[in-house]
Amino acid sequence: MPKVHQLASPDDELDSLQISWPVVPTEASVKETRDRVGGELRAWGYRLTSDKESEIKLIVSELVTNALVHAPRHDIGFAMWIYKPGQLVVEVQDRGAHAPVAHAGMDEDTFGRGMTLVEGLALSWGVGYPGSGKCVYATIAITDAALGAPRSA
Repeated sequence: MPKVHQLASPDDELDSLQISWPVVPTEASVKETRDRVGGELRAWGYRLTSDKESEIKLIVSELVTNALVHAPRHDIGFAMWIYKPGQLVVEVQDRGAHAPVAHAGMDEDTFGRGMTLVEGLALSWGVGYPGSGKCVYATIAITDAALGAPRSA
């Protein structure tokens, strides 16, 4: 699955820090995806603090949940890569046509705040339309005090 958002890394050395996989729509899909994201970042040498890992996993959870709830329950894909030093991009592709909207829910609402959380935690987020369906992405800072430097190779 290619990166749809097409934020090409300006640093050729970062090309190896990317991965994608299909998301099989099951009750465990969200947990499996967010757990794998944490594992992949560790495999790339990033030492995440608990707070930073939770922030990244929350963003991933919201994007995957939106795809599972609002798009047909097939052909969902996930990709992540280091865009440039200090910036992680995560994206979820699905066949849905409607873009998510960040809005504040009412106090009694049990849903509807996901993209507002993403908007507050990510450096940026957006939607692309690669042909059939959409791609929702978020760019996440990974250089702040909540993250140790990557291990040297």
